[in-house]
Parts: sequence; C-alpha cells; structure tokens
Amino acid sequence: SAVTNSAVARQASADAASIWRFSAKGLGYTMSSQGCNLKPQPLTESTTIGLSADKAEAGTYFFSEKEPATYYLSHADYSAYVISAMRTPVVTATNTSSATTWYIEPCTSISLKTNDVGVTTAYYDFAIEIPEGVKAYRVVSVTSEGVVKLSELNGIIPAGTGFVLKGSPSTSYDVRVLNADAATPDVNLLRGTYFRNTSMEKDSFYTLTTENNDVVMKKPALATMAANQCYLSAEDVPDVEILKFDFDNIVDGVQTAVSGQANGAIHTLGGVQVLKTEKGRIYIKNHRAVLIP
Repeated sequence: SAVTNSAVARQASADAASIWRFSAKGLGYTMSSQGCNLKPQPLTESTTIGLSADKAEAGTYFFSEKEPATYYLSHADYSAYVISAMRTPVVTATNTSSATTWYIEPCTSISLKTNDVGVTTAYYDFAIEIPEGVKAYRVVSVTSEGVVKLSELNGIIPAGTGFVLKGSPSTSYDVRVLNADAATPDVNLLRGTYFRNTSMEKDSFYTLTTENNDVVMKKPALATMAANQCYLSAEDVPDVEILKFDFDNIVDGVQTAVSGQANGAIHTLGGVQVLKTEKGRIYIKNHRAVLIP
C-alpha cells in the first residue's frame, strides 16, 4: 500500500519511496519500505523507531481506524503511542498529538520511464509484473571485450532483482506492483540500491548511459547512485572503459554465460577466470553456478 502523510496534505506519489509493504504477522502486520523493516515501536514518546534489513527484527503493528480512511499506526500491544506523521526519521507520539493519523491507499502500479533510446534499469523491494509492449532482462555475463550478455525475464520480476527494461524511447510505462513472493534468478550480475547512495567508491561500478545512440554502461564521473537504480560492480566484469549491451543475441541462462569453459576452471559471473575464490560469492564452474560456503 502507498502510505501518505496527511499532515502535509500531499497525495500518494507513485515512486518507490512512498510504497510500504504490510505483511501479516500474528494479529498485526510488519511494515517495510525500500528494503527496510520498522523495528518494534518503543513504548515512549518522541522516540525514534529503528530500521533493519533483517525481516526477523521487524516489529508488529496495528491499524486503528480513527475515522473513515484514516488510521493510527501503533505497536500491536500498546496504542497509547503511535507513529508520528510529522517527523523524519520515524518517531513515536501520543495518540492525542496532532498529525498522527495516516491515509492508506492501495498501490497498484508504479511508473517507469525509458531513456531516449528506450531503456532503463530498476531495483525494487517488491515484485512487479512486466507490462505488455516491453521486455525485461537480467545480466548473466560480460565478455572480455565488454559485451553485456542478457537473459530475458518473463512474467513476474521478484523483489530485490535488478533488471533492464527495453521499450520505446522516452516512454512512461505503468508497471503493476504485486504483493507476492517469487524466486530470484540464480545468476544476475545487476546490483541495485534502494536509496540514493553518495558513498560509492569511485571507479568501482558501471551505470547505464548512452553513447552514439547505443545502450552502454560506464563508470560515472561522480560516485553517486540514484535510488532504485542498478549498476554492475567492477569486481564482476572485465576492466574496460565501456560495456555494450547485446540485445540481438539473448542467452538462455548460465549454461551459455561462459563459453568454452575448461573442465574445473572457475569464473566469476562476469566471465573472468579466477584462481582463488571468496567465501559467500557465486562462481561458475563446469557451466554451473556454485556458491562458495
């Protein structure tokens, strides 16, 4: 659902930061947005409510209707203190304070706009349905010449899955938002950020851009990532200046991501052969994805 702060009298926007996901937990719900879950609400006034990427640390919240379509949001066991609609970060307030009620509206779609050559990337903490008239892809490998090899995604794109969307130039598409869980692809080099990130290390990543009407990825001049966008880590791809997308030769999964791989050889997901592996990372060995324990 899209949650809107009634105190500032603004309508629910269609960007990812305005979308909250409510998941049933006991008699209440957990609340999450942009990959962060609200921790249990402190039972004191004007106290910051913590955030965590770990779902196991999420608190349980109730919706108490004050009047039609407006609600208090509060700890499941104690409604004297509620979530304030006045401050950032999220804090508590007494339920008699001003600006503590919220409008809650169903969220059915989010808008995605392609660039001037008809491509964009996105990364959400909720699932979406691929709209008609466009195609969506994951990145399965990058050749030593810097050619980005793609595999098509179909139907539902799971939460936490970076993707490339290809449609008509400079066109906005309404993408259906789903409150559903789906398995993430085994191999996908695209990483993403939920929030604007200004602390990325310079020259450590590639972002989407265009060059001579071609879709490419380059290391940005400023080490900044926009919210809900994708990038390729320099650790996962060959050290080249420009990465070029190959939309004409779509591959079918990881089996073709590394061609001509010798038996026993180990490659990164970007197709770079390595002699040593790192714990917790996925590599390709004998044409199969392998997680190093």
